Amino acid sequence: AVSVLVSAYTLVAISIDRYVAIMWPLKPRMSKKQAKLLILAVWLVALTVSSPIAFVSQLLQPNERYKKCNQFICQEYWPSAHQ
Repeated sequence: AVSVLVSAYTLVAISIDRYVAIMWPLKPRMSKKQAKLLILAVWLVALTVSSPIAFVSQLLQPNERYKKCNQFICQEYWPSAHQ
């Protein structure tokens, strides 16, 4: 999930950079420090948004026939008060 979010947020960051470059062509470009901070922010947001998955994922054995193959399914289980 993290890699998908990083890809999406990186595309958003590139789009914003291109928008700024078109709207204000005389404005100085992004510095290396700003670019590094933007990359760090993209990764932190992606990790933060996807972190709940690590806490709600469980390994389940779907039924008896899979015990011979030792296969498991990683599934999200979101506890709810209405269950």
